[in-house]
Amino acid sequence: MAEDVKEVPGIKIKEPDRAQIGDDDVLNFVHYTYGEPFFGSFNGMRYRLARDPLKDNKDDEEKKDPRFKLSVWEEPFSYDKADEKSIEDYYFEFTEDGRKEAVKKINELYTGNIERWKDAEENGIRRLLNT
Repeated sequence: MAEDVKEVPGIKIKEPDRAQIGDDDVLNFVHYTYGEPFFGSFNGMRYRLARDPLKDNKDDEEKKDPRFKLSVWEEPFSYDKADEKSIEDYYFEFTEDGRKEAVKKINELYTGNIERWKDAEENGIRRLLNT
């Protein structure tokens, strides 16, 4: 256990598993009902999880059934500055189970292509500065 963590009798503190993103690393379901996205990054991989559409417009028939939209791309760019072609999107049910499936997908995408993400983490800024 880290030196700066105080042990409390009867309470077990779990060290974070940094080999993957946990359900608690992505905001809880209620956050997304307000139409606010969540942004995160993990070892060269950036991601955005949001309700799609962000806000419910009841006058528009297409927007009545929300879903989760997970967007994944490489560092160093933010979501707004990344090339649209470099962003991969995945969709899930707009439920707590759908949120958990999105977290699972983040981990699958990371572990399925670790070299890509590590390269983005180590060389993304360097490539950007050399262009």
